[in-house]
Amino acid sequence: GTGIGSFGSIYPSYENLDEITQAFIASAHNEYLEIALELGIVGVLVMIAGLIWIGWSSVEAWRAPETEGGPLRRAASIACLVVIAHCLVDSPIRTQTIACVFAYGLGVLATAGRRKPQRETSTNIMGYE
Repeated sequence: GTGIGSFGSIYPSYENLDEITQAFIASAHNEYLEIALELGIVGVLVMIAGLIWIGWSSVEAWRAPETEGGPLRRAASIACLVVIAHCLVDSPIRTQTIACVFAYGLGVLATAGRRKPQRETSTNIMGYE
């Protein structure tokens, strides 16, 4: 890859000379292509692993019962999948609000529905029976 944030400086060297205008193109308007260009094969492999995890977590969310956070997990999966689809035609992750919604959705997918360990409750302060 060419390095994170290098698209704006690398693209002009590959731009078709017959189509050059005064407009400055700061991003590829396709997050996946930009990741491939900037981060190379390692970035692509990490991105694919992340997309597989999101897909797997989304399937789990839709199979989860309502008592295990099913509705919240399904909403989070929809939010994440909308952002992922939007990444095909733009760079929505670079907008802070969308990045926050996406991060929140990932957090919900990662933690919602996981069983919390049960604590033993005791009324005996000293630990004696």
